[in-house]
Amino acid sequence: MNHRASVAAPASAVLCLAVACWAVACLAAPASAEIAPVTPGTVIEWRDPEVTRAGRPYDWRTHRIVATEGTTVRYVHEGQGGGGETDVVTREAYRGLVPLAMQVESVRGTVRSRTHERLLMDAAALAALFPLTPGARLRLDVAMESRYEPVVPPGVFRSPLGVDEWTVERREAIMVPAGRFDAVVVLWVRRTEFDLESPEYCLRRGLRAERLWYVPSLGWPVRVQEGRITQDGFVPSWDWHAIAIRRP
Repeated sequence: MNHRASVAAPASAVLCLAVACWAVACLAAPASAEIAPVTPGTVIEWRDPEVTRAGRPYDWRTHRIVATEGTTVRYVHEGQGGGGETDVVTREAYRGLVPLAMQVESVRGTVRSRTHERLLMDAAALAALFPLTPGARLRLDVAMESRYEPVVPPGVFRSPLGVDEWTVERREAIMVPAGRFDAVVVLWVRRTEFDLESPEYCLRRGLRAERLWYVPSLGWPVRVQEGRITQDGFVPSWDWHAIAIRRP
């Protein structure tokens, strides 16, 4: 009897089984989200299906990516207002996910005015939210710096906003009119000073919130729900879906 062969065979089988289990585990384990910067010139068109079906006028918006500078993305947001007017806003966002600043230009007759707003926060701390691992959380104090043109005398106004919170909820495959995407679902909630000082007020009003289906390979969300956190949970007021993505 070949004792060496009888011992080696089970060892070989154990080794094969271990390799197979390792391969299955690698396939099953969620890969870390590789964040790709969105390409300048990309245009994302949005619609809210419910609003469109209801025939309400505020039913479209577009995002046109202008430039990327490091982790900051500058883009033009254009949408139709409830009165039929079109709003054009230049915005900045951290990796296309966290708003940083905006500039609104409006014309009323012969008067042209501009509003500049920038969120004051520890922007470097935003890196802790990435690579968007489910369960990751971030909480930052935020304030607003505003400047208006024309204003006499000119000046910069600062006002505290409260606390912004981000939670990476899960990974999820999502289908929107623009296609199927592997997304990371992120919940953003703002607690204003009033919310922090008056829990009763907070319960009545709800907390301003957004749930975003962010696509790391695109560097941009493809679905955004805007609403409030109430005693009943997240209650969306708008549900924007990307209907077309045009890359340069």
